[in-house]
Amino acid sequence: MPSEYDTFSEAAYPSYMGGTLEERSRRDFLIKKMQNHNFTVYDYEWWHFNHKDCEKYEILDIYIEEVKWSLYSSIK
Repeated sequence: MPSEYDTFSEAAYPSYMGGTLEERSRRDFLIKKMQNHNFTVYDYEWWHFNHKDCEKYEILDIYIEEVKWSLYSSIK
């Protein structure tokens, strides 16, 4: 990736053309895969994605251990 996670500079932009070809390719690969599953990338952070339906759901502030994994296992 052209920047570290949580770097708040232009290097974090999904459209940033700096860094190496390999770094940009990996970033672009991630973005494409996420977009294939209805996620959009935030304009200022290559690691920040939102699902197209995210506004339909409440924001939860819970520990990962509290997530009901039965839903996840039914998707596999």
